[in-house]
Amino acid sequence: MGIVSAGLLPDGRHFVSRARDEAAQWRSMYKAPIPTAALANRMGSYVQAYTLYSSVRPFGVTAIVGGWDSEAEIPVDGQVGSGPKSGAGGQEEGAKHGGPFLYMIEPSGLYW
Repeated sequence: MGIVSAGLLPDGRHFVSRARDEAAQWRSMYKAPIPTAALANRMGSYVQAYTLYSSVRPFGVTAIVGGWDSEAEIPVDGQVGSGPKSGAGGQEEGAKHGGPFLYMIEPSGLYW
């Protein structure tokens, strides 16, 4: 997992510190590394919360979060029909999920 930020340096440091805390809380709760998508979601929500209140200023940083999630096989439940081709309800054996992920988080909390 890695984070690159552009903007105000103290905000970037706080962002990274908070991301470390989020990852540590995830590992403590689930006994596994945090998926990249979950970290981006949590950090986007955290940054967005700073836009809601007049007592705090919004973050002055745009960040890129990149990571590699372990490739795990998606289980198939055996149902046949108009569902997805892979994953739960799917029909394809051996489909995998994981690999490289890259997310950008804006000061508004929007991430993609």
